[in-house]
Amino acid sequence: MILEGSSIDVNDQGALLTTEACLLNPNRNPHLAKGDIELRLR
Repeated sequence: MILEGSSIDVNDQGALLTTEACLLNPNRNPHLAKGDIELRLR
């Protein structure tokens, strides 16, 4: 999985924030569906 620098933020309780625009961009992760990315980030 390809991430852009600063594309995710995780707090001290494990909550993760990101944007669909970054992770679902076809130039970064064309082989991954939204559900695949969600599973990898859990």
